[in-house]
Amino acid sequence: MEIFTVETEQERQVVDLTDKVNEIIGHHPVKGEMCHLFIRHTTAALTIVPIDPKRELDLIGMIEAMVPHHLHVKASQNGHDHVATYLPADILASFVGSTLAIPVKNKKLMLGDFQRVVLLEFAGPSKREIVYICA
Repeated sequence: MEIFTVETEQERQVVDLTDKVNEIIGHHPVKGEMCHLFIRHTTAALTIVPIDPKRELDLIGMIEAMVPHHLHVKASQNGHDHVATYLPADILASFVGSTLAIPVKNKKLMLGDFQRVVLLEFAGPSKREIVYICA
């Protein structure tokens, strides 16, 4: 198991992790055929998306269309105002998910031609910790 940190620079951001994960796999003995990734935060997510250099994919914009950036949320009865502050980011991250399992072959992720592993930041800028296990 290894933990690596990614620093995001914007409030909403897509960060490509593919090369970093392949680098980690290349430098460590692979004990199995699956790479497991887990992000240790509730306001960011992990997913696999197609990134085609010929066209831009507004992934954050599409996801935000489902949950507006500024929801009208009342503070909880217990006085936890942070719940209202982070709720949209938490919802977006929960829609996408916090884990990935990707097959590994020849010390590389077995992704399709345009598939990339990305972190989706919904409440940045921030430092995000990702747990990596190859089992």
